Amino acid sequence: LIELKNGKSTTAEPASAPDVELTEKIEMLENKLQSVETEHQSTLTRLSEVQESLVKLKDEKSEMESGLRAQVDEKANEIALKEQTIAALQKEKDAL
Repeated sequence: LIELKNGKSTTAEPASAPDVELTEKIEMLENKLQSVETEHQSTLTRLSEVQESLVKLKDEKSEMESGLRAQVDEKANEIALKEQTIAALQKEKDAL
């Protein structure tokens, strides 16, 4: 085999121990990078799911608050009507 290094042709030498070690380290780092990228993508997917859940919960909260406001308004109207009835009955009583 012939390799070109700096414009000179040389015969290829078998990979030396440091080259093999370096290649193994590179492969290990590439595998680690792939693992981190996969974990990152998984985290992004989970974050997206959590954000969707949060939006749904906020919508449910708004609906519940609206429902509660309507109930409070209804009870306030009932109380006002009862107070008017009591006042009218008190007038009738006083008139007797």
